[in-house]
Amino acid sequence: MDYYKPFLIAVGSSGCYSSGISYSQSFDTKKEYGLYVKHSPFTFRPRVKNIITQEWIDQNGEDVFIPETITHEAYDFVCEFVYCRGDGNANENILNFLDRIEGKWLMVYDSYTNQGRQGVYVVDYNNEPTFQRRGAMDVVIFSVTFRVNDPDTNIVLQEGV
Repeated sequence: MDYYKPFLIAVGSSGCYSSGISYSQSFDTKKEYGLYVKHSPFTFRPRVKNIITQEWIDQNGEDVFIPETITHEAYDFVCEFVYCRGDGNANENILNFLDRIEGKWLMVYDSYTNQGRQGVYVVDYNNEPTFQRRGAMDVVIFSVTFRVNDPDTNIVLQEGV
């Protein structure tokens, strides 16, 4: 029985982010590229960004203004991937995956945590992946840093939709 839960990505276009971006059908990183997700630390609610405070030297505490509408900061999360196949195509599959997601707006969904985000893009890669060979299997561990520009909307993706 396979207990792995898919990590799904839908790829949009480049350019400025807007709600009207069209996305390709979502794909499972494991089925498409042999990439399992080892760790995907989603943030339920990032830092609040528009609370205004002022400290006065002659008063205790601080003056605080809390607006009616709270907004949140964009945040990064580092997702660790593990390539695990015995086909000898580790480099090709990983590079094809990175080429597919780089420079595009993304929607990502981790079906293990039931967390998904839109307004996501790639900001960095781990340039020192771990390579291992286990019998006939190639095992490569690397990470991708995603930036979440819409931290409040939780989305749900289904494979191929």
